Amino acid sequence: MMRRIDLSCNILGPMAFGLIVDCVSGDAPTRAMVGVAVVGLWNLISTPLEYCMTYDIYHLVPELSIRTYVKDNNTVKTLKQKQTATNEGRTIARYATMWSNYVKHPVFLVSFSFSALYMTILSGGALNIAYLRWRGVSNSILGLSRGAGAVAGLMGTLIFPLLHQWLKRIESVAILSVWLFWLCLFPILLVFLVVGESNVSDAAMILCVVISRSWLWCTDLAETQIMQEWIAPNQRGVINSMQTATYQFFFILIHLTGVIFHDPHQFEALVFFSLAAVLASAIGFTYWGTKYGRDKYVTTKFALENNAIK
Repeated sequence: MMRRIDLSCNILGPMAFGLIVDCVSGDAPTRAMVGVAVVGLWNLISTPLEYCMTYDIYHLVPELSIRTYVKDNNTVKTLKQKQTATNEGRTIARYATMWSNYVKHPVFLVSFSFSALYMTILSGGALNIAYLRWRGVSNSILGLSRGAGAVAGLMGTLIFPLLHQWLKRIESVAILSVWLFWLCLFPILLVFLVVGESNVSDAAMILCVVISRSWLWCTDLAETQIMQEWIAPNQRGVINSMQTATYQFFFILIHLTGVIFHDPHQFEALVFFSLAAVLASAIGFTYWGTKYGRDKYVTTKFALENNAIK
């Protein structure tokens, strides 16, 4: 439900912003300043509400503020909250321990594979939009494509429970979704190889990216549920923080690749790297699903629960 709310906001937000900017008279800089002012005012109003709602959540559910201390030699131990600047060596050792536990955890491969999905420009992001603008695609079409992508993502949140009901195993849903995501993007490379830079390749890119958003969000929801089911409560903070660091690394890496291949005529190379990353991710999901079958999953989860109880 939270994903649907988020995607709905992604649909309504750009529409509202565009409507406000279009209603303002004046030159482009003036309209841009008005748009920035409206966004700033909205954030100024919404921030106190967010803090109040967060406070209410912890007030209504006090258990959320209770930190669980678990004595376990095989898992990450609870870290001390008070540390001074003289503990740099200890801090490095702490992060090394966190990475070590992340790599050794059964979810590492699926988490790493999911993070690799961030190493793509075929997501409607800055590099993708910049290339399409260079190709002469109008802002209105780009805006419509972003809105359509959000709608497709919203549809993905509706498809996900149906897939889960059909396939039963959340691991199977993740594998199927990530392969369908790659298959939706693969025609972009084929069109580039056949016709090169043209209106056909522009249209194919926009259409394929929009359609792929459904399967991307299915993959995201499946991976999130896997992380919730496979990770013991006392480990979730550490493992998820390491996953965040990993996908941020891949996100930076694809942008550095964009710096290397900065010529718009080299965009085809970025498409190739993006599809290679998604393909590697799909292979990683598949290998993980094969390696950790349902029987091993039950055994692993049982062991994690026993460790948490000790």
